[in-house]
Amino acid sequence: MKKIAQGYKITGTNISIRKRPGIKYWQASIYYPENKKSKVISSGTEDFDEAVLYAIEKNAELNYMKKSGVEVFPANFEKVANSWIQHAEERSKQAHLSVHMLKMLKSVVNVHLIPFFRNQSITSINSDALQRYAEYMVEHKLTSRVTFSNHDIAISKILKYAKDNNWYNRQSIPRIEVPKYAVRETEPRGMFSDREVELIKQGFDSFIAEQKSDADKYNMNLLKAMVLLMLSTGCRTNDIKLLRWGDFRFGFANPDMRGEKVGNDITKAVSFSLRLLGFSSDKDEAYLELCLRGKPSKGKPTERWVPCELAYIEHFIHWRQISRHINESDLFFAGLNGEFNQNYSYWFSKYLKHLGIPKVQNNLIRTPYSLRHTFITKKLIEGANVFDLALQCGNSVKQIQKTYCHLLPEDLYVKIFKVPPQK
Repeated sequence: MKKIAQGYKITGTNISIRKRPGIKYWQASIYYPENKKSKVISSGTEDFDEAVLYAIEKNAELNYMKKSGVEVFPANFEKVANSWIQHAEERSKQAHLSVHMLKMLKSVVNVHLIPFFRNQSITSINSDALQRYAEYMVEHKLTSRVTFSNHDIAISKILKYAKDNNWYNRQSIPRIEVPKYAVRETEPRGMFSDREVELIKQGFDSFIAEQKSDADKYNMNLLKAMVLLMLSTGCRTNDIKLLRWGDFRFGFANPDMRGEKVGNDITKAVSFSLRLLGFSSDKDEAYLELCLRGKPSKGKPTERWVPCELAYIEHFIHWRQISRHINESDLFFAGLNGEFNQNYSYWFSKYLKHLGIPKVQNNLIRTPYSLRHTFITKKLIEGANVFDLALQCGNSVKQIQKTYCHLLPEDLYVKIFKVPPQK
């Protein structure tokens, strides 16, 4: 061990250990003659012996990375970001990162982050750099809560990936902080007017008749059953992907005719939703209900039973007559091959074009998820009980208030929430 300024150099190696003024922990500096650069890494400890061991381990790890073809000194942010995308795609294949999330993050990285930070060194990305990026977000009106969250997740994942590969040596990863005044409430994707909803409901038969192949006709019948179910229940697109025939059952609006279900918490929730959909407990009306399984909460599966509007029973029976897969364990929206077909968004766009309904309205894209937004907004405008609506749609009252209620007239808002809207 050789004494040097502010520390020691480990004899026979390219490693030096220093403790600079104002720095709490010992730092390891590893020099690479071929690059003519030193890599400085915090040991995370105040103990000298522990810092030496940490530095030796890191040096061995970095040498192994170099032999494996991994760069110790990445050139710029763009190179690190692209490396992270490649790494994330491999993780996605192993089901550690959802395909939808990866697609969204790749879009954020390629469209915004790389053009903004392109030639900057990854080590220069600090709080000041992210503050400049926040100003860019405000300038380009990228300030809805969801958009802000997506950009923050993307930059955090890239910096964490860089830190795991010893390319980023800061103790903590900075976050994007957009001024609160600039963050606007989340707006739902483009919705449909009452006239457009009627067009969507009534236009399927002619659209299906125009399809030339039996496969296309089957797929359009599947789309019809899917769209009408979302308009009837307000369920999410992710909910219907998991639906199976065994998740449906018939019930009665009159609680005296529900048998074993009386007194069950599920029955109470269904009763509220039946009221929302206009069923009367004074009549012996039959209804169709389905079990929706959401994302696991605290490691436990979540499910809720929700009723469909009365008109959907006819479509349910029609789809059962057409479907090629009707066992209890089969997917409700199974394609010809028995699996859920991911092309439903393409079919839906094709159907909107057939009806002459614009896909983009007020700069908002209308997707199958817009059917859920349309259902919730319609029920709110009709004066539905917001607690019943939250149970039906699997949302919190707060989320409904935040996402949809700025679209309501002030007098209706006060009637539903008993308080004036925040300005």
